[in-house]
Amino acid sequence: MNIKGVHVLIGALGILQHSRRDWVCAIAGIGSLTEALQEQVRELGIEDRVFFTGKIDNIPAALTAADIYVQPSLQDTQPFSVTEARLAGIAPIVAGTAGMPEMVQQGVTGFVVPPEDNAALAAQLEQLLGDDELRITGKQARSWAAQNRSLDGMAAGTLMAYHKAVALHQGKRGCISDRSWRKGAVSSRLPDAFHPADVLELMPGDPLALTLREGLPQNYSIPDAQMVIGE
Repeated sequence: MNIKGVHVLIGALGILQHSRRDWVCAIAGIGSLTEALQEQVRELGIEDRVFFTGKIDNIPAALTAADIYVQPSLQDTQPFSVTEARLAGIAPIVAGTAGMPEMVQQGVTGFVVPPEDNAALAAQLEQLLGDDELRITGKQARSWAAQNRSLDGMAAGTLMAYHKAVALHQGKRGCISDRSWRKGAVSSRLPDAFHPADVLELMPGDPLALTLREGLPQNYSIPDAQMVIGE
């Protein structure tokens, strides 16, 4: 099963070719299903328009040459490739699975299509190919991504979550200002590494605790607090 949904994109392109052929599609990456996908392309008669590039080391640079980016995954969380597309000024098309719809605002910072729906994806591609102004929404996508999805911002947010988890694990309660996360603001006795569900279970009724307990390996843990707080 191709969980990245590349076969869905190829199927959509097979439909799209009947209405317009002023496009080419580059499929980046390598995998065990490449030959099967290439055969699908040949069967649809679009081998002159679809190219398999293999591994690309500099995706941000490659995206500068693109007008549309598609993430048709059947299973995915919040892939950074969608953010890379927006940082390149492209409003991406994503499948409505898992956390991907949360990454875009429909028609503003991207577009969501039903998963495994070749026809819906083909229709969205045709709309974007025929509407230059609609594709310009990528500028809004870039602005949003730069403010909310930069690598520095995500790293800072992750560290802040660890800091809060450490504080809760030590029995702290209530709202704590960002200033309190400074070095030395927590007690000198720091906990060992712990499973994130351990923290959430301190807050009765939080449904995420059970989800984390069931979904993460039992030996999964937040890093040792010494690593998070620092010396």
